[in-house]
Amino acid sequence: MSQLDTNTSVVSQQFGKKWIDCVAFFTQVLTEEQIYTYGYQFLHDISEWSSSAIFVLQDHEYICKNEIGMSSEVKHHAATEKLKQWPVLQGRVLYHPYINFLSPDFCQKNKVTISIPMIVKDELKAFIIVTSNDEAYNFPWSEEEMESLKDLMNMSLTMATERSKLKHSQEELNQQIFSMTMAAQCSRMIMAETNLEQLYRLCIDVVREITTSRATSFGLYDPSEQKMKVKGFLSLEHKTCHACSFSVQTEKISGDQRIFHIDRDRAMLEKIFSNPEKLKDLDAVYLFLLADETLLGFLTIGEAASGKNYDDRTLEQIESITKGIYIAIQNALHISTIQHQKEEIASQLEAIKKFNRMMKNVNSCNDLEELVEITLQTLAFGFNVHQSIFVLGTQQQHQLYQNGYPQESTIHMKDSFWNRDVNEFYFLQGENAAEDFVYVSDGKEHNGLIIAPIKTDELALEVLPIGYLVITGLPGAVDEKTLLIIQTFANTIAPICKHLHEKKIDQHLKMDNQAIIFQDKIQDHFSQKENLLPSLRVFYKKWRKKPFESPQHPLLLEYPESFYFDQLILVIERVPDTVSSTCFDGSFVPDSWNNVVDTLQNID
Repeated sequence: MSQLDTNTSVVSQQFGKKWIDCVAFFTQVLTEEQIYTYGYQFLHDISEWSSSAIFVLQDHEYICKNEIGMSSEVKHHAATEKLKQWPVLQGRVLYHPYINFLSPDFCQKNKVTISIPMIVKDELKAFIIVTSNDEAYNFPWSEEEMESLKDLMNMSLTMATERSKLKHSQEELNQQIFSMTMAAQCSRMIMAETNLEQLYRLCIDVVREITTSRATSFGLYDPSEQKMKVKGFLSLEHKTCHACSFSVQTEKISGDQRIFHIDRDRAMLEKIFSNPEKLKDLDAVYLFLLADETLLGFLTIGEAASGKNYDDRTLEQIESITKGIYIAIQNALHISTIQHQKEEIASQLEAIKKFNRMMKNVNSCNDLEELVEITLQTLAFGFNVHQSIFVLGTQQQHQLYQNGYPQESTIHMKDSFWNRDVNEFYFLQGENAAEDFVYVSDGKEHNGLIIAPIKTDELALEVLPIGYLVITGLPGAVDEKTLLIIQTFANTIAPICKHLHEKKIDQHLKMDNQAIIFQDKIQDHFSQKENLLPSLRVFYKKWRKKPFESPQHPLLLEYPESFYFDQLILVIERVPDTVSSTCFDGSFVPDSWNNVVDTLQNID
C-alpha cells in the first residue's frame, strides 16, 4: 500500500469516528438555544478550529451570540435581502474568497475564511464564521464532509424549531381549550348565582381569568340617580378605584355595538356618558355594556398582564359572557326584590313573636327585682342593646338598675332628664345624645339615647310615670319598628311593674310585725353563735313617715333585711361593706339582743 493510500485511510477513519460523534450529538432532543450554544461549541471543538463565532437572527439583525478564540470587531450583521437569499440561491458552506452573501467589510474585519449557514425551511436562522489570519489555512474537514456536518446540524435545528412550534401550538391549543372550558363553567356559575354582591365579584373574577386584565371593574346603573355606580374593582397592582360613579346621559341604548374601545370609540361613549374621560380612572382599555334596549351596567378591562393587545377571539368571548351576565343580573335583581319582601314580612312576624316572648317572660315575674332583671336582659338579647338603665320612681325618690356598664361606674340622671316632658318617648341619635340627660362615669361615648316612660292609659291621670327605660348603648342604626316595640314594651310592663312595686312595699313594710321580724333575725343570729358566723352590723337612720301613708323610703327598697318601726329605719349587714354607711345616721355591732335594745333606746 502506498503512503498516499495510508494517509487517506487514516483521515477516513478519523472522519468516521468524528462523524459518529456528531451524529450522536445532533440526533439528541435539543432546543434551538442548546444548538446555538452547546452545538456550536461541540462543532468548534470537533472541527479543531482555532477561532470562530456564531451569529443568531434577533429582531431583523444577526447578533454575535458566542465566540471562541477570537474577539470579533463587528458584533452584528444586518439581515439584508442579499443575506436572506443565501439559503434559497445556494445554501452551501462558503469559503474565502467566495463568501459573497456577507458584507465585505464584515468579512474583512473579522478575517472570515469559512461561513456556515444554519437554515430552517429556506430561512437563515443563524450562521457560523471561522476566522484565520492565514488564508491558506487547511481545515480538517473536506468540503463534502463540511457539507455533511452542516446538513446534520441544520436537520437538528429544523427538528428543534418544529418541536418548539409544535409545543407552542399545543400550549396555545390547550390555552384555548382551557379558556373555553373555563368560560363555559364560569358562565354556568354566573347564571346560577343569585346573590348580587357575590355576582359582582364573580363577574370580575371570570373576566379577569379569561383576559388576564391588569384592572377589571363592574358597574351597575342606578335609574334613580341616573348614574352608573362602580360595584367592584380589582387591580393586579393593588390600586384603589377613586371613580365611584359616572353620570349617564341616556339609558336607552340604540344599535348593536356593545364593545367600546376607550380611545377609538370616544365619540360613541360621549353619547352614553356625561364624563367618559373618568373611565381612565378605572385603567380601562375596553368597556362592555350590559344592555338590551335599556342600560343595566358595564364591565371594563385594562391592559393585559402580558402587555399584548386583545385578539378578536378574546373580545368576542367576553361579549358572549356579558350577555349571560345581563340575564344573571336581571334574575338576581328580581330575586333580591322578592327576598327583601320576604325578609320584611319575616321581620315583622319575628317582631310580633319577640314581643310575645318578652311579655310572656315579664308576666311570669314574681317580684320587682326579677321584673327589672328580665327587662334589662330582654333589651340586651332581644334588641342587642349594649347599655341600658331601669329607672324606678321620681326625681325625689328613685332607684337605678343598670346593665352593660362597668360595676364601678357612677350613674345618675341629670336635672334635664327630669325637667323635660317626662311623659314623652325620646329618641336621639349621635355620640353625644345621652350626655345632656344621663351622667355615666365609664368615660365611653354613647351612640344614642332612648327614653321610654313606663306608663299606661290607666295612669294617664297621674302626674308622673312610675319609671323609665333608658337606653344609651344602641346597636347601630335603629329602625322605626324597633322603636315602636320598645315603646309598646315599656307601656305594657307598666301595670305589672306597679303591681309588683306595691306588692313589695306591702310585704316588706307591714308595721304590725316589723319589730317582731327584726327581733327574730337578731336572736336567730346569736343562737347560732357557736357556728362561728361573722359578726353582723346594724345600721340605723331616723325617719318619720307622713301620716296615713305607707313608708316608701329608698333604703327600705334597696336592702333586703331592712325594717321600719318607732321612726327608725334599720338595716342588718351580714357581709362587711355591702351597706353604704353614708346613707345612715350610725351603726353598731351588737353582742346580744339586750345590747340591741339598749342601743336603740339610747339613740337621740
